[in-house]
Amino acid sequence: MRIHDKADMIKLKPYIDVPSDSKLHYIQGLLANSGWISPNYEKMKQDYDAIEVLAGSNYDLYMALYGWDVDSICVLNPECIEEVND
Repeated sequence: MRIHDKADMIKLKPYIDVPSDSKLHYIQGLLANSGWISPNYEKMKQDYDAIEVLAGSNYDLYMALYGWDVDSICVLNPECIEEVND
């Protein structure tokens, strides 16, 4: 999953632990206003091996995903990493 700006946060909708009927409203509110969320990473790793977040390059995204201080990749499934020998 790639989260490069605040609009990409809509991809997190299935992984936010709030009542399902209010998830879209919750995400839309975050897109319009300041605030932060914490995705359920256990759910995410069922669908994704890693998440690329450009929070260090985008202040709005940094504030919305409080705790992601720099551009980074969060590996959810370490089994997806392969050693490469040059």
